[in-house]
Amino acid sequence: MNNSQKSKSVRSGSARVRSAIERAGLLQQREQLRETLISKFSKDYAQGNKSKEALIQQIVNEYFTNEQVTETSLKQLKARVIEAVQKQKGLSQTQHVAQNNNNSQLDNKSEQRSQIPRPQSVKNSVKSELDQDQYSVTSSQFEKQPKSVYVVDEEDEWAALVKFDTELHSKEQQLEQQRQLEFKKKMKAELDRQLEEKKRRIEIEKRQEDAYVKLRDFQMDVYDQREEQKKRETAKKQQLEKEQRDRQVREEEKRKFLEKKKQQELDAILVQRIQEELKQEQREALQKKDMEKRKFVEMMEENEKNRQKQINDEITDKQLEIDMQRKYIQLQQKLEEEREMEKKEREDKIKKIMSDFSQTVVKNQKDQIKAEDDKMMKAILMQNEIEQQDEEMKKRQIKSQQQEMRKYLIKQMEDKKQRLKEEEELNKKQAQVWQQDLQTFQQHEKSKYDYIKDVNVKHQEILKQQMDERKQQQRPKTKMNNEELMHNKPLLKELADKQDTIKVRKINIG
Repeated sequence: MNNSQKSKSVRSGSARVRSAIERAGLLQQREQLRETLISKFSKDYAQGNKSKEALIQQIVNEYFTNEQVTETSLKQLKARVIEAVQKQKGLSQTQHVAQNNNNSQLDNKSEQRSQIPRPQSVKNSVKSELDQDQYSVTSSQFEKQPKSVYVVDEEDEWAALVKFDTELHSKEQQLEQQRQLEFKKKMKAELDRQLEEKKRRIEIEKRQEDAYVKLRDFQMDVYDQREEQKKRETAKKQQLEKEQRDRQVREEEKRKFLEKKKQQELDAILVQRIQEELKQEQREALQKKDMEKRKFVEMMEENEKNRQKQINDEITDKQLEIDMQRKYIQLQQKLEEEREMEKKEREDKIKKIMSDFSQTVVKNQKDQIKAEDDKMMKAILMQNEIEQQDEEMKKRQIKSQQQEMRKYLIKQMEDKKQRLKEEEELNKKQAQVWQQDLQTFQQHEKSKYDYIKDVNVKHQEILKQQMDERKQQQRPKTKMNNEELMHNKPLLKELADKQDTIKVRKINIG
């Protein structure tokens, strides 16, 4: 039961490792898709414009942070990118047109200033410059004299005109300050957005780092569990081998005891058989001896008969008796030798039987024991070899998994470093672009402010000169003639449209 639970825990650990690897792979695929979309949209719609690229990157990053990746959402993302790029394009075109108009106005004013030779014409050219910059009056308005003009319904027309010009200058300064504030707000909002984006990126990297640490710790835990399980399996295997060896020793002792007992029984049977054979041989020897004795008695009786018979013939009988005794002695010797030979042969036969039987039994037992030992040793070696191969295979698999995981983590770290490096370079370039834009904007605004200030000063000087000239010519101090009314017509029209406190009326002149 414990082994099954351990194997289940190991399998569940492996499943969690695979799940973590799959999640890391999905995060990497999501990051690659994000970079691919940024690159594709920048190539298709930005066309090398850094501000458009930054806008596209912001939209794509917000999409991957807040939405799920689907086919419908990707189409919506593309539509949002196109709409944002077109809006920015329209805004940039408007700014470009305004800047070109300002530049063209500056060029026209400089050309007009260079072409005017007399002081009175200088006054008129400066006033025409003011009209072109602030009120967009074209030269066609001066080619044909209008039949109607605006006049100030006050005693001091010049004072009202100077007051209105001063108010316009003040409003222009307020608008300039407002534009500066809006630009600063825009810069602050952009910097806040970048800080927020950097914060989100740091949080994402932190989550990825935490996921990596958890994955590494989990992998180490799984590895430690495998090592512990391996140690337990090794200890269990050693215990089983010890029990198997003890069981084999007990079986061997039991087998030897049974073999010894069987050998003793066989020895007892063999001894009994030998004893029976000896008794049988003794009986046969006694029977043979009795038979020989009877033969000897019969022969003695026959000899006695012969001796009695030989009494009559002493020489013949005596010789015969001698011959008979000699034959008898020879016969006795021969019989004795035959008995000795038979006894020796019987003993040799018994010894040979005993030796052959003992050797056969011992040899068979030894061969059987050796065969069983060889078979058991072969099985143990084969089992050890199989287990060693399995262990080597597991080690290779674990090592391969660790190498793959190490390669994957190294690649992630390298990608992260490369991404941070690219973002740092992009931030530097963006900062340089913003710095250049800020300097350009400040220079443009400063030149515009200086130009407006210079025009206003010149305008005031011209008005003052006109007033002085009118005074010197003893004309009415506060009224304009027809030429001055025609020259200041755009400003008077602007005064009539935008000023309610000063009364302006429209008159016809010939």
